[in-house]
Amino acid sequence: EVENARNDALMEVLYGSGLRISEATSLNLRSLDLKQGWMRVTGKGSKQRTVPIGVQEKKALQVWLNVRSKWLNEQSGQALFLGKRGKRLDVRVAREVIRRRMTAAGVNEGNHPHALRHAFATHMLENGADLLSIKELLGHSSLSTTQIYTRVTREHLKKVYARHPRAGVGDDGTNQWYTLTFSPGGSMQLIILCVGFYVLFFFFVFR
Repeated sequence: EVENARNDALMEVLYGSGLRISEATSLNLRSLDLKQGWMRVTGKGSKQRTVPIGVQEKKALQVWLNVRSKWLNEQSGQALFLGKRGKRLDVRVAREVIRRRMTAAGVNEGNHPHALRHAFATHMLENGADLLSIKELLGHSSLSTTQIYTRVTREHLKKVYARHPRAGVGDDGTNQWYTLTFSPGGSMQLIILCVGFYVLFFFFVFR
C-alpha cells in the first residue's frame, strides 16, 4: 500500500509537472503547496521554478502524504519521497520504479523517467501550449532545447494528415505531403462544387 502510493505519486509528478527524475527525488515537503496547486522545483544549476500541480497529481500526492509516516524515521528529514528505510528516495531506485511500472504497462522501449517528461511537453504542445510557456515549465535555459518537441509533433501531424484522401502515396509506398492542385478534370473541382452547394443550402435555409 505504502510503496504503491509513493510510486503512483512519483509517476504523476513526472508526467503531470514534467519534472526530471533528479528534481522529483529532491523535492521536500515544503516544496508543495497543495492548497494553491503549486510546486517549487530546484533544477539544473540550482535554478528554481514554480510549476502547477494537476488534479490527478494532487490526489496521488495526498494519498502518498497520508501514508508517508509509515516509513518515516530520524533520517527522513523533509524529503517528500522516501525509500523503504526512511531515507530520501535514491535516484537509481526511482528510475527502476519507473522502468518496472512502464514495462508492466506494456512499454518495453523508452521505459525511462525522461519519457514521461517528454510526453508532458509533447502533449502540451499538441494541445496548443506555446513554446515559451513549455520552456518555463520544463526549466530549460534555452528555447532551442524546447524546440525539439516541435519536430516530434510535426511527425505526429504528418501521420494524422496521411489519413486525408488527398495526402497521396509516394513511389516508396509512404504517405507524402502534397500541395493541392486545381488541374482541369481533377477531383478538386468536385470538392469546390460540393462546398459551394452547402454554402448556398445554408444561405437559403437559415437566412
